[in-house]
Amino acid sequence: MNRSFVSLLCFFLVACFPAEPASESFLDPDSLSGLLINLDAANLKAVNFTYTGAMQTGRCKHEMTELSNGKILITGGVGASGVLNSAEIYDPDTGVFSKLENSLNTARWNHKTALLADNTVLIVAGTNGSYEFTGGLNSTEIFNGTTFTTAGNLNSARTMFQVNRLNSNDILLTGGYNTARRWSLFNGGTWTQDTDQLGTDRYRHTATKLLDGRVLIAGGSDAFSAEIIDATGANVSSIANTMLVKRGAYQTGNQHTASLLSNGNVLFVGGSTDSQAEIWNTATQLFSAAGNYSSQYGHKAIKLNDGTPLIIGGASQNADFSWSYSRDAFSFNVNTNTFHFTGRMNATRIHFSAIKLSSGKVLVSGGCIYSTNTTNYLDSAELYTVPGS
Repeated sequence: MNRSFVSLLCFFLVACFPAEPASESFLDPDSLSGLLINLDAANLKAVNFTYTGAMQTGRCKHEMTELSNGKILITGGVGASGVLNSAEIYDPDTGVFSKLENSLNTARWNHKTALLADNTVLIVAGTNGSYEFTGGLNSTEIFNGTTFTTAGNLNSARTMFQVNRLNSNDILLTGGYNTARRWSLFNGGTWTQDTDQLGTDRYRHTATKLLDGRVLIAGGSDAFSAEIIDATGANVSSIANTMLVKRGAYQTGNQHTASLLSNGNVLFVGGSTDSQAEIWNTATQLFSAAGNYSSQYGHKAIKLNDGTPLIIGGASQNADFSWSYSRDAFSFNVNTNTFHFTGRMNATRIHFSAIKLSSGKVLVSGGCIYSTNTTNYLDSAELYTVPGS
């Protein structure tokens, strides 16, 4: 890889994410208000997280996809050598990551993946640049269990978009930088390009498939608004009520998460300098306040087997523009609208990937640690086990 490109990539990462403070800041597990406190990392032991095997390559901003056999496909991301085209398979039975002999056709990060009805994996767009607004890709490819083959191109490059598999098995792609008001459908190996327009530009938004098959599109770019695409992916309708907090706005550079709750409502966390979480009620279409979660950025939200949302890690920006990182995991109680401490990762990491395994455990892999003039790309991975399981 070109050295100047790698240097530029490292400069971008360090510049955009200032050095970690000497004493890391973590969420206080005894405080449901989500306030940040400073503690010596050595005194914070892992809780309900255990290390599993390490990846073959340290990476962040990668994707993980569960295959039909329960194994996990890891694709792309950014590593010490730059943007990655390598891929790996994680076997939950052995805890081992194995590098695939075949690589992606195009190195990419900030991409999305979706398991198709024929059990192949669709890998979509993203960027191979040093910044998420540059180097956008319009290419897509298919993983068939062994090799990667090119699929149809989008009509324009996209990054910071979302994909959902509809009840029809079509793949819905919404928004993204460059074509932020558009959506597309993937069916039978081809893309139906940009069939309609969203009500507003959206990137860094969320797209949540509801219990009835519709998809809730919320936040992103500079929007308080939300809208719904019907279950066929053909029509969009606006929601009259707006979000309480602007999430995923360009000014804060933050990505929020959205979790479908067991009652059909949707929980929104992060993506703002405001720690307030909120819930969208599917019956009333109203947004209402939920508990607080301090991490603004870089956390992951995973739905456990019992429907409980698990919120893992993240970071918050301090008054001096440095970042405080959290290793902690919180579950969300739907009945009380509160977050409860439920675990702590072994490693500090941001831009990691997380996925629920068929066993009910949650796999966390990779991520980055930023320090002065240095970015460390983690190859470590760990498993969260639900207490009492």
